[in-house]
Amino acid sequence: MRPEEWRAGDGNSVTGASLAERIRKAARAGRRSRYTLIVVALAVAGAVVVGVFPASRRTRPTLPSPRLPRPEFALLREIPMPAEGIDRMTVIALVRPGLTNDDLRLVMEWLIYDVLERSNRLGRERIQVVWTYVLEDSIRPVSEWRAMAIWVDPGLPNPRRPAAARIGGDAIRVGDVEYDFSNSAFLPGRSR
Repeated sequence: MRPEEWRAGDGNSVTGASLAERIRKAARAGRRSRYTLIVVALAVAGAVVVGVFPASRRTRPTLPSPRLPRPEFALLREIPMPAEGIDRMTVIALVRPGLTNDDLRLVMEWLIYDVLERSNRLGRERIQVVWTYVLEDSIRPVSEWRAMAIWVDPGLPNPRRPAAARIGGDAIRVGDVEYDFSNSAFLPGRSR
């Protein structure tokens, strides 16, 4: 057969030009099908990862904004205290002496709300426990707190909750926050 005859034909014969053309077409189609197969496989893998690791999709814990205006207090320190894979924060604030328990509770509501709102806005850690301590004298150690509260994320499983989050004693629980105003180390009017 001569080269001119190779080109002449119905296109289905296995001749020189049509064979090369068929090989090129098959290679192009093979690349497209491999690409499509890879895209589908990656989409399925992504769906599996999202289903297996729902923690990345979890919403961050929030508290509603306190219903009363922000009282006067000074934020002394915020101390990140991660432990056992839980992001915890300790917040220490200073108030003027002589506030009522209701006023102190409002201060702690605002402290917890501020910490969670800032953490959510900045998107850094996912705080799950907030300890607040309110002092009446910045010179006194934190152990002489006037009031304290603990907020624990309601989504945190019981085995992962800090044992000390169950204050007990005279503590009162309001929603997800436990408040305590009965520190035996706090002695009003005591000077250092």
